[in-house]
Amino acid sequence: MIRPGENILLDAGSTVGALAHELRGFEKLSVTTPGINTMQELADSEGSGVDCLGGRLRSLSQSFVGPLAEATLEQMSFDRVFLGADAVTAEEGICEADHTQTRLKELMARRGRDVYVLADSSKLGLRPFHAWARLARCLGP
Repeated sequence: MIRPGENILLDAGSTVGALAHELRGFEKLSVTTPGINTMQELADSEGSGVDCLGGRLRSLSQSFVGPLAEATLEQMSFDRVFLGADAVTAEEGICEADHTQTRLKELMARRGRDVYVLADSSKLGLRPFHAWARLARCLGP
């Protein structure tokens, strides 16, 4: 789905990190991320540029969150956005352990032309936490 020359946003998390690994060596790609694992995967990839969203480091998720990351996002747009999730339901959207993460995910989704949620099947239908990113636009009616 990703084409050369696109500007993409990769969320933090292990599943999105696996996508970043597949993008190593991809030519003419601009990647923005709050995730340390994505930065590490693409750090020596010469064919792509990597920008980091700043903010407060959330050690548990190894990602940057908060007002600085949000302010940066408000000034950007992306061809494709790839979001990770602790859990996903059709009714609620993306579940995360922390409200700062859900706020950031909502903003990321608004800034992308096409938005994808990357989650393995073990995360579907779960409700382990009480923080939700509502993504009606992405999940359908």
